[in-house]
Amino acid sequence: MRTSVTFFIVAIALLVGSNLLSIEASREVLVTKESVFDVLVSNPPRFFHLLSMLNETVPLEAPCSLTIHNRGNNSVRVNITLSNMSSINLSIPPGGSTTSSFNDSNIYIEVADPGSLVFAYKTSFETRPHAILVIPAILLFVLGSVTLILAVVTYVYERE
Repeated sequence: MRTSVTFFIVAIALLVGSNLLSIEASREVLVTKESVFDVLVSNPPRFFHLLSMLNETVPLEAPCSLTIHNRGNNSVRVNITLSNMSSINLSIPPGGSTTSSFNDSNIYIEVADPGSLVFAYKTSFETRPHAILVIPAILLFVLGSVTLILAVVTYVYERE
């Protein structure tokens, strides 16, 4: 009787541990990232992917807000190509700025005129930073289930 109770307690502990790990693995965390970078164009046109200019790791599907400020003395044309291949053509006057929001961060930018631009990028997205904990949660669940079966078998065997 004592062995089956011990198996039962261990099985419950393993199953509770599995449940706690799976809860942590499925927890989503809201991440907000901001970045500001300068682009000086002396020989236009200049093409670049938005995320290649960031010092942060951001998923392509993360929605974003992009502000472009012209610090130069002349108007600068900026063409933004989105992931769905649609284009936005902007002309930013000297000292002017524009802000746009996009459904994802998979954006290509072409600066068509010489000038000095400042880009301010901001995004918020949800991520699961501890998703790898699913593997030990599954292992604990299997061990807990086997231990629970052993507790029942041991109990039946001890009763006879």
